[in-house]
Amino acid sequence: MSEAAARSFNTHLRERFGCRVHRVAVDGGFSCPNLDGTRGLGGCRFCDMSGSLASYAEPKRPIADQVRLGIERIARRTKARKFIVYFQAFTATHAPPERLRTLCDEALAADERVVGLAVGARPDCLGEPILDVLEEFHRKTYLWIDVGLETVNNQTLERMNRRTTTAEFVEAMRRAKARGLRICAHVIFGLPGDSPDDMMRAIDLVNELALDGIKIHNLYIDARSALAVPWRRGEIPMMGRDTYVDLVCRALEKLRPGVLVHRLTGEAPGERHLAPEWARDKNRLLEAIRAEMRRRGMAPFF
Repeated sequence: MSEAAARSFNTHLRERFGCRVHRVAVDGGFSCPNLDGTRGLGGCRFCDMSGSLASYAEPKRPIADQVRLGIERIARRTKARKFIVYFQAFTATHAPPERLRTLCDEALAADERVVGLAVGARPDCLGEPILDVLEEFHRKTYLWIDVGLETVNNQTLERMNRRTTTAEFVEAMRRAKARGLRICAHVIFGLPGDSPDDMMRAIDLVNELALDGIKIHNLYIDARSALAVPWRRGEIPMMGRDTYVDLVCRALEKLRPGVLVHRLTGEAPGERHLAPEWARDKNRLLEAIRAEMRRRGMAPFF
């Protein structure tokens, strides 16, 4: 059985920190350039109106309180001993640099078990002043920047009201990588209009740019997203589970050695998850991916 080229992010964290490490999602009160009119209005059609914030987060509380409460809940459930604070909701880099610096400092000081930060970003919100702040925290802590690529097909990006392009992603990633920053690219498989070739080209781009990590997940329909309306009308075709498993395994075969795989599934919270039904059972989906990897002679790494 051949070794998989990619590696599990969770395994990497255990090796680096010597214990289970878990992300704690917080809301820094950020907006998005695709909501406030900077780039557009209405947001990306696949995004829910909470900016993909974790269900347990309490956005009205100060950052330090959100961190402590999140750690308390997650530690009880997962037995994690160290934590990475994840500025998940909306676009954390769509803010004045000094505000981002202040919030990152507050997050790091909130609890002695915090060992790093993750910052959600769009490629059009990574100007040099923001990159200065991110490089500063890269030097002082364990920092990841989570950036949405979603797809390399610009027509699909336009249909999804993404209001950014693949060229902008490439340009921003090259500037960020020139500073040595860790980048995790987000990719969605199954967006309306995307072909399997488009999805594999996204993986090729991650390799070409020498990005450090990847999050792949299936398109899912959140009841609060703009896609919910056309999905209810039967206008949004959903990928089958077997097709998704095949594409994920093809992607894992293509990834260059050392890329850290942060996730391979996606679903909306609880009753907000409309489709696909198979995505509700994360464990069963992951086991199907492992089984297909074994069938192909790949060694499952997660």
